[in-house]
Amino acid sequence: MMSLTHRLSHTRRASALARMILAGLCGTLITLRLSGGSAETSEPPEAASEAEAIKAFKANNQSKFDSLETRFEDFDGQLEELELTLLESQELEETDTGIEIYGFFDVLFLKAFSKKGSLLEGLAWPSSTFILQNLNLYFAGQMTRTLSSIVELRFTFRPLGDERQFEFSQLGLAYDRLDTEVDDQLSNEHFRLGGVVIERAHVTWEPIDFFNLIAGYYLTPYGIWNVEHGSPVRLSIRPPYMQISHVVPLAQLGVMAYGRFFPAARTYLDYVVTVSNGRGPMDTIMDLDENKAVGLKLKLSYNGNDVKLAAGGYGYIGDYTDIKRAVTSVFPSFGVRQEVTENYTEYLGAFDFLLRAYGWRLQAEYVWRLTRYSLRPPRDQMHGPGYQPDYLSIFGYGLLAYTLPLERWLDQKTITTFVSLEYSNLDETVDLNTTLMPILGINFKPSEYVALKLEAAYIHTIHDDSFRSWILTAQLAVAF
Repeated sequence: MMSLTHRLSHTRRASALARMILAGLCGTLITLRLSGGSAETSEPPEAASEAEAIKAFKANNQSKFDSLETRFEDFDGQLEELELTLLESQELEETDTGIEIYGFFDVLFLKAFSKKGSLLEGLAWPSSTFILQNLNLYFAGQMTRTLSSIVELRFTFRPLGDERQFEFSQLGLAYDRLDTEVDDQLSNEHFRLGGVVIERAHVTWEPIDFFNLIAGYYLTPYGIWNVEHGSPVRLSIRPPYMQISHVVPLAQLGVMAYGRFFPAARTYLDYVVTVSNGRGPMDTIMDLDENKAVGLKLKLSYNGNDVKLAAGGYGYIGDYTDIKRAVTSVFPSFGVRQEVTENYTEYLGAFDFLLRAYGWRLQAEYVWRLTRYSLRPPRDQMHGPGYQPDYLSIFGYGLLAYTLPLERWLDQKTITTFVSLEYSNLDETVDLNTTLMPILGINFKPSEYVALKLEAAYIHTIHDDSFRSWILTAQLAVAF
């Protein structure tokens, strides 16, 4: 299949050629009309009067006039054909079909400095390390002018080295680390298997500004960094903890309707309606209940020459259901009982704000989630005995950044410094979950495809002074 870039260049060449031919024909017509075919006509014969001379001239050159008129008609037909070809080539250029492949990857260097004897000293990374964190590939297809598709895959070395269980001698638990190394029996080669994460895969129909549809596995349209989650685009190295903890589903399987209205000049009002399976132990495979999750987003944006302002919110209601199946009988008939083991409803509200003006960037995100159980599971060992109560989760951060005005010396290169403060509380019934993290960083982009980042973060819990650590991280992010 012809690539998107190749097809575009091909249609542009066709358009340019059509324009050259059209210009040449127009010039020929003008020349012919101005000359009146004088190069091929003879001088009028001498006559007694001017009227007789003109009449005699017409009579002697009538056949030539008829020939010129026929040529003009032929040229008019060729002009119409060329105009139609030009329009078709322009339409093809605007609605080119094909597939485009692009992506990004990033490499980290990380070092944690934990307080001696603290809990984080045992949980944090024991030494400095390099990490290939993300390798994402996009496959974007344009089928028609209004129909497109995209697939985003993330490749990872995980689950290599995942610690499935710490040693806990009091409970008789042995340490368990996952090893993905396998042998090729034909070549006797040893290699380690990795994993593939489907970030999204959906088809998009965009017939008109105020109504469009997406069907498939789509990114949840909340906040700022969840949709624009590529590391070359994101200013900071790590995403907000609200994304890391999946307090809001990062992606959903279902349908999404969205559109845009223009209430004023340079002002946009966007809406999004989502319907999906919601969350569950196998929500990307099958929904285990009939209660579909629904969401609504509204966002107002102003896009001025020097000032850009946007504020929005996303609300979501969905049920989580888990079940188990038990065989009740075999003879004389086979019977299976289905039993719900866990069920809760989550109410989510996410809000975001972004202001960009004169090199400054101020942004903030806030997420609130209430989880109400109708069938409670037992609490895990870290949280004590009993059953899981209803709980509230609160996450938020604020970020202030400034891009230094160095265009005169750096050309298209940019240097941006930023500071942010992040608050997270995954479960307000557990004090250890309340965390504050200030971050100080710098972002250098030598080109639009490469970002070099350096940041220092300080993690500590509010209710436990021993749970503190400095983390120094550097990142190279590349788009291709």
